[in-house]
Amino acid sequence: FFDLKRVVSQKIAQDFDSLKIVIGQQMASWKLPACLSESNTRISRGENYEGYPWMVLDYPSDFSKSDIFAIRTIFLWGRHISLNVHLSGKYMNNMNWKRLEIIKSELLYLSIHENPWKHHLTGEYFKLLRQFQNEPTEIENFFKNLGYIKLSTFIPLDRYEETKAVAVKFLDETKNLINFD
Repeated sequence: FFDLKRVVSQKIAQDFDSLKIVIGQQMASWKLPACLSESNTRISRGENYEGYPWMVLDYPSDFSKSDIFAIRTIFLWGRHISLNVHLSGKYMNNMNWKRLEIIKSELLYLSIHENPWKHHLTGEYFKLLRQFQNEPTEIENFFKNLGYIKLSTFIPLDRYEETKAVAVKFLDETKNLINFD
């Protein structure tokens, strides 16, 4: 088991390195601030998220006590891969709330839990964007009261090879929701 886990972990880390290139190409048109540079790339891993090992790619990212911007890819062993755009603090000012209301995507989920560090797909933690029937101001108020917004998509492990293609589609859909102009 441990040899297999080591080999799979190395493969995931290599795939994250190539995914970083794909994300960088997609993000080139986002007009990101200088603080969201390549130097803020991090791959981390652990052994116990809800009892499962995990691996995370944060790129690009800016984490401070009050502000978060992160494109976060998470591999949860035995569960799924998720791609996330996580905004809090000053970065929530870049959210285009009216545009969020008109997108009816089958791909985008919104984190609805008070804890932004819950990452697995359950009805307690995530809701499909198209399930929000509220007015843009109600959606905006909900997430401002929550203190963050996390847009996510999930890839089942049996579709792992589609991760790069899903990342491109996901970032295309979220690009118009965040303005850095």
